Amino acid sequence: MPETKNNFAFVLSLILALWFLITCGVWVYWASLIIAWPAGIISTILYFKGINQDPNSARYKWVKWILITGVVWSLSVLVYLLIFD
Repeated sequence: MPETKNNFAFVLSLILALWFLITCGVWVYWASLIIAWPAGIISTILYFKGINQDPNSARYKWVKWILITGVVWSLSVLVYLLIFD
């Protein structure tokens, strides 16, 4: 991919991963499935596309850790709400 497409894919993946991290704990009326998870899935697709096609794939390590943190946080909140609420 050209450098501008790589940069665009990285920035979009990073923004979507941050959105996922910020909103993934919102499980009121299952809103996380509508608000957070689509952004996380799109960011994951861009992440895998970026690490395979971008010559500077090392910059995607932040995206990976943000996504992992978001998934752990989201599932932790869901389990907490299902058990204690």
